[in-house]
Amino acid sequence: MSVTSIYRAAEQLDAVLDREDRDEELGQLSPHERLSCPVHRRWVHQCVSSPLHVIPVTGHRWCRRCECAQLIAVDEVSGTVSMSCPGCGEVPTTLASRQIMRTCRASLAAWRLHRAPARTRNQPGEQGQSTEPALFTGYPA
Repeated sequence: MSVTSIYRAAEQLDAVLDREDRDEELGQLSPHERLSCPVHRRWVHQCVSSPLHVIPVTGHRWCRRCECAQLIAVDEVSGTVSMSCPGCGEVPTTLASRQIMRTCRASLAAWRLHRAPARTRNQPGEQGQSTEPALFTGYPA
């Protein structure tokens, strides 16, 4: 992946961050519905597992029964998002947990649209080109 591709993907994330910052300040967007994280400056699905995203008061990533942070796993390859409590092993069903799952899925979809485009390379012995998905292995600091 070229530096230009990484820069282009970062520009698109920056645009989403700026728009969501503005919309949140205007009261048009809930902080819990953001696709980008203003603290980590990433797509929310990439940092939702951070302890900063646990909110016991509202129940976001919090098991009230066990009084502990719920685990969340986001698989960028398969596009799956899952949550569970490390204490009781239950899958959360609260409104806050469903909101996190919905937001992570939307963030993942936006990330897929905005990430660097697929790269092409010549296959040995072939005249044409083959498209191979680009692996996004680093994020701008």
